[in-house]
Amino acid sequence: MSPRFAMNFAPHLGILRPDRPLFINHAGPDPIDQLRFIADQGFAAVEDNNLQSRPVQVQDQMGAEMARLGIQMGCFVAFARETRPTFVSNDPAVREHIIKQIGIALEIAGRVSGRWITTVCGYPDPELPWAYQFANVVDNLRFCAEQAQAAGVTLLVESTNRRATPGVFITSIKDAYLAVRAAASPAVKLVFDVGHVQVEDGDLIKNLDRCWDEIAYFQLADNPGRREPGSGEINFVNLLRRVHRKGYRGILDMEHLVSGEGRAGEEAVIRAYEALSAAIE
Repeated sequence: MSPRFAMNFAPHLGILRPDRPLFINHAGPDPIDQLRFIADQGFAAVEDNNLQSRPVQVQDQMGAEMARLGIQMGCFVAFARETRPTFVSNDPAVREHIIKQIGIALEIAGRVSGRWITTVCGYPDPELPWAYQFANVVDNLRFCAEQAQAAGVTLLVESTNRRATPGVFITSIKDAYLAVRAAASPAVKLVFDVGHVQVEDGDLIKNLDRCWDEIAYFQLADNPGRREPGSGEINFVNLLRRVHRKGYRGILDMEHLVSGEGRAGEEAVIRAYEALSAAIE
């Protein structure tokens, strides 16, 4: 762990767009320049939701540069741009598509030594009752888990709030937890996105404790506005003290926007994580 930070915080290389990384005003849009700047600041991991959309050559370059810098790849998103029902379906053609896409994602993970893939379960089927859709989600996760486990990769099931992602199938951390438990695979775990859980479920610490046995990964964002810790209503000191004292030593993605403007705003983000680290230790 870097002496600058008490936990393994991971800046992002773009939440929605690959050309809008967290520290764009310091290092520009190029992912290699971003990796170098991030390493210089003492971070030891990154998140790249858009990794799957980058050219293979860039993925290879990123993998080589992360190895040189000693930076760990956090999660990237599979199925982020699906507009039709996928995981909720038991149609053989849809399942074949899912398994093919997971295979592609696992190839990408191999290029960057990645171990986590966020598996967004997508949109519901309005013609199928919820319980049947949920059963199909579990079955499809199990099919994907076979490939993931063989590759040493964990699929992360995420709940996203209805305000940010209207219409998605899994919006509550309770439903995400149920899906993970039902899949019953070491290759299917839960990502606890603090910002989404706060908006959709609230009761962060109680939900954290209830889900703890299936959580493999964290994403951080304050509310409202999905910006850095300290910008909103969430008590990140209490929350992350609990996470740290429960023994979590994995990655915590800084999956948020920046409150301030320009370089000063980005520098304030780094100071916020330094202050959070000092309070946690």
